[in-house]
Formats: sequence, C-alpha cells, structure tokens
Amino acid sequence: MQNELQIRIAKDLNIFRFNRESENEYNQRIVYSAASLWVRTLLYGNSINDMRKDGLIVYPDILYVQSRLSKVIGAYIKSLKMNLDWIETKHSKIDEIAMDLASCIIQEMIYTNNIAEICERKIAAVPKRYYRYGDWIQVRGQMSYGQDLLSIGVSQWTQKANRADSTEEQRVVATKASKYYELMNHHFRWENASLTSTYVIFKEGSTRAYSKCWVPYVQEKTSEGIHIIKETNEFNGGYVMVKHTGKDVQMATIDPWYIETYEIYRILYALNVNHGTRAQFKVKDEGDCKVLCFASALPDYENRIILSISWPYRDYADKYSRIIPKSMWPIVERILDDLGIELVY
Repeated sequence: MQNELQIRIAKDLNIFRFNRESENEYNQRIVYSAASLWVRTLLYGNSINDMRKDGLIVYPDILYVQSRLSKVIGAYIKSLKMNLDWIETKHSKIDEIAMDLASCIIQEMIYTNNIAEICERKIAAVPKRYYRYGDWIQVRGQMSYGQDLLSIGVSQWTQKANRADSTEEQRVVATKASKYYELMNHHFRWENASLTSTYVIFKEGSTRAYSKCWVPYVQEKTSEGIHIIKETNEFNGGYVMVKHTGKDVQMATIDPWYIETYEIYRILYALNVNHGTRAQFKVKDEGDCKVLCFASALPDYENRIILSISWPYRDYADKYSRIIPKSMWPIVERILDDLGIELVY
C-alpha cells in the first residue's frame, strides 16, 4: 500500500527520486509538494465552488484551508515512511504536527506568489501566468496537469519550449552587485551628516554570516568610501548609509522598504563585492541534486525564486538549506553571482 501510494503521487507530480536520496527524504519531498497541490485543489476545485452563492467569488479563510489540508497531510504521514524529526514541532500528536506543516506550506505558497492572502486572512487564487527563468518557466494559477509539468517545492515548472506567452517577472532592482556600489554613490540622496546616536558599522571583508559582521563605528577610523551603519539601540531598523571623503562625512537615510523586503542585504553584498570579498554560500553536491546552505538572508525577489525551485532540507520550515534539482541549478548560479555571492563546494 505504501509503495503504491508513493508511486502514484510521484507520477502525478512528476517527482523522481534522487540517486543518493533515502526513502525517508524522498517521501518528505513528495508530501511537501503534494500538500501544495491540495491547497490549489481547495481553491480551484469543488470544495470552494460548492460555497459560491449567486455566482459570487468566495475567498476561504486560511484556517478553513489549513484544517482541511492538515487532514490530508496527516493521512500521508501515517501511510508513508517519514521521520517525524523532519517536522520539528512542540507537538507530539500527528494531527497537531500536520496542522503545523499545513500552515508552513500555505505561508510559503503565499510568499512565492502561488496563492494570495487578502484582507481578513482570506486566501485567493492568482491569475494564470507563465514566468520565464532561463530555460524554465514557472506556472502560477490554475493549471492542467500533464507530463510536461513538474512539481518542485510548492511550485510548478515546465520547460521553455512551446511557451510563447511566457514573460520575465518585473524586478524593482535589476542591478548587479558589481554596479550597485556606483548606483548608491550617484543616486542615493546624500546630505551633510548629523549622526547623534551610537552606531555599529558593517565591516566589509568577512565571509562570515552577516549578522556577525558589525563592529563599533568610529568615524575617525573609518576608511574612505560608502559604508552602512546601524543604531545600536534599534533591533530591526536605524540603518544609515555614510560616505567618507577625506574628513567630510555625508549620510543617506534608508527607507523602511529596504528592511521590509530584505533589500538591505543587496547593499551588504554589494559593499563586500566593492571591497573585493564576496560572500560565500556552501553547496553539497549530491549528484542529480544539490543542497544550498545560506550564510545570510537574500533580498525577497531572489529568495522567492530559490524557494520556488527547491524543497526544505533539514526540516520542513528550513529556509536556509534547500534541495535543488541539478537541472535547475544554473538559475541559482546566475542569481547568486548577480548578487555577488560565491559558491563553495
């Protein structure tokens, strides 16, 4: 029964077992992707159509979808061989564990724009669109399943061939790290500095996690050029750009948008590239898949793409180590190279 269920789901989703993958790891990927398909079924299928009244669109509550999804996940966990350590949770009952996993999958689908969250915690389907990334196309919205559609993580992908209606997703920032320093120098609004608080400064030149690269800011000892500093009494804000030219210091304030969308990390990566020291992410080569380990966070745009072509590795909520098929690895290499990140195998 277990083998038959595994084979059937894998065939429907076009998921294949990697060469060095254990039975447990394979089942974890299958359950993760299958659960995201059930979310789409709940949004596009009869369960929501039956709720329609007078032709009006019905947007189900997140808890409605989560509770029904958890029942499916619970059945999968009981039917397939899975190590529950992968589902790190304070709960011990399978029903409660399944609720946690359902919530995580729904949130990742919202974050990767596969579904949308609207007012009052309602979930809405997104329009059908085809977004092109290299030789691959991500399919969002309602879709017909076939042999050309692959489930990867919570997303669906197909090859570029025969998709003339695909488009590239619009980006807010499309500047590579090698050019971003000059962009900051010429386009940020620089003014005379009025630094009245106590700050720490991001120390360029380290390949460590960026959360550990902040040291006390001493204006007289800071080298010429652009740097980023942060108020010591601010937990998630208080960032200021400073530009040292001789004895003169200018400053540029950072809009909250940079913090909310993690664009602040694009600045940090660019500062290190300009310094001549690229950030380093580790890669474990597993043959027909690779495991990418993040050293620091990514801006939202790049992070969404990588989450859309991967499965979590260490546990179901893992955003900092991801399993990526070898066939899609060139997308990752291009994204991280543009950010100024070096891959270390």
